[in-house]
Amino acid sequence: MNYLIIVNILCFLDTLIKYLLLNEYTLIKSHVLTIKIKKVYNYGFAHGLHYEKNIFGKIVLHLLMVTLTGIFYLVNRNVYVLAVFFASQYNLFDRIKNGYIIDYIHINFMRKNLPIFNVTDIVILMNLLLFII
Repeated sequence: MNYLIIVNILCFLDTLIKYLLLNEYTLIKSHVLTIKIKKVYNYGFAHGLHYEKNIFGKIVLHLLMVTLTGIFYLVNRNVYVLAVFFASQYNLFDRIKNGYIIDYIHINFMRKNLPIFNVTDIVILMNLLLFII
């Protein structure tokens, strides 16, 4: 249960950052790697993919994903799946409240822009990887 408290704290901090971030900041800048903190409004899906144009379709899709994650947890009883479920709730809340999710971590590696993401996305991805391992 302590693990889930940490997950919720990370996701809550992510929410604070999203709404307090006013400017763009460069954390690392070199010829190979640049990491910026830059607020971007993501009207699409994970990793910049686009899907349903209307908010209703987006909400239904997110609810479906969260429900499937919850069912998957009930079947497997794995803390990492539960962590994905909790973290997904934070992005779902943003999607329902705003119609978009705020992403802000921008990485350029070897002159290639990677998808912009947020801390909650990292929590989701890391827990999926831990579950698979």
